[in-house]
Amino acid sequence: MHKDDKQVTNIQGNVEKFTQIDTVNGQVTIKSESAVIQTMIEPVICHYCGMKDIPNKNFFECKRCQKTFCLEHKPDSGVPFCLNCVKLIDLEKLLSDPDDDKRFGAAQLLCAEKDFSTIPALKHQLEIEANPFIRNWLAIALGKIGGENAYKILLNAQTREKDDFALLGIQDALNEIKASKAKL
Repeated sequence: MHKDDKQVTNIQGNVEKFTQIDTVNGQVTIKSESAVIQTMIEPVICHYCGMKDIPNKNFFECKRCQKTFCLEHKPDSGVPFCLNCVKLIDLEKLLSDPDDDKRFGAAQLLCAEKDFSTIPALKHQLEIEANPFIRNWLAIALGKIGGENAYKILLNAQTREKDDFALLGIQDALNEIKASKAKL
């Protein structure tokens, strides 16, 4: 039920207009013609700034990461993604750019992001990348992200890799994942 609906279903199941709705710390008070209803509604929290409110039109959910954000942090372009996911998508697109420098830079930036959602793009590029220096950084990025999926991708890449420098990146990434597992 939204504030704009102007009606509420009472305990007898009858729909009636409400005269007032107030929210304080997740406690919602609805005053209708026949009753005052109080209930708790879990507040929505903006993942970026921490703003809390009841679920309403002032928030959106990113279609990629499923996190909730206030409209202040929604990209102007109208895409259904948060600002961080828009950045990740742009970096993933750069992985397939014909320019080696752009692919190299994208791999380094994705390494710094450490975001699980980028694993499919990193895996794909690692499989098709011709430049061993970029393969090295793709492997390092997977190692920084970690997890079982990244580990399996790197093991598979290790068996195919012929270049010593790229292989060094793969081995370092595998060791980083092993070390992070040991800390758990």
